[in-house]
Amino acid sequence: MNSEQSPNKNAIEIDDRHVLDYLRHHPDFFRRHMDLLAELDLPHDSGAAVSLIERQVQILRQQRQELKERLDQLMEMARENEALSEDMHQFMLVLMDAETLDDVFGIADDYLRSEFDADAIGIRLVNGSLINNLHSDEVTVLDDNILPAFEKMLMAGNPSCSDLSREHLYYLFGERAIDIASNVVIPLRDDEMIYGILAIGSTDPERYNATMGTIFLRRFGEFLTRILKQFLGPEMK
Repeated sequence: MNSEQSPNKNAIEIDDRHVLDYLRHHPDFFRRHMDLLAELDLPHDSGAAVSLIERQVQILRQQRQELKERLDQLMEMARENEALSEDMHQFMLVLMDAETLDDVFGIADDYLRSEFDADAIGIRLVNGSLINNLHSDEVTVLDDNILPAFEKMLMAGNPSCSDLSREHLYYLFGERAIDIASNVVIPLRDDEMIYGILAIGSTDPERYNATMGTIFLRRFGEFLTRILKQFLGPEMK
């Protein structure tokens, strides 16, 4: 074979005539490829008016495109959720090896900042004995005067994207409160006892809102609660 010969030299060049000949000899082509009709532009000769059939085709094409975009979004969400689920699994394995509460809160802090885009974190615990010898400024005792503000969320047991007052934000996030534009509060509790709350704040006003899914945050709170129980004093178990 001549090295200068193009590999496509013998390829048949397709033009309109070839397409027409093929369709004439294969009249069932479009029955076998119905999906192709949705992509073809088939004008209907009706002057300036748009025929009902042509309008229906336009609507069907638009709906098809919208469904495709929606499917792409769902596929992307599925991939993100799969990755997040794997990350949470790894987080749980690491957290199970924590030997001190400082380790627990340090691991949780790193995870929330990297996986949930947290700009600020506040943990308030009901049991004051839990925070003895802790070195984290983010963990303090839950003030009895503040507790009523979170009572409804604690009783429901689910994470809540809270519309908190500036006073409560300052209580949860300290000096970072001035920058917090959205937040979510996660109860740390089980069926027997309330242990405290975990607050996550973001400078992005759209980061945490009432429409967001909270299943991973709820699981995070449940697992963190289970770990906290291992460090409770005998009087709280």
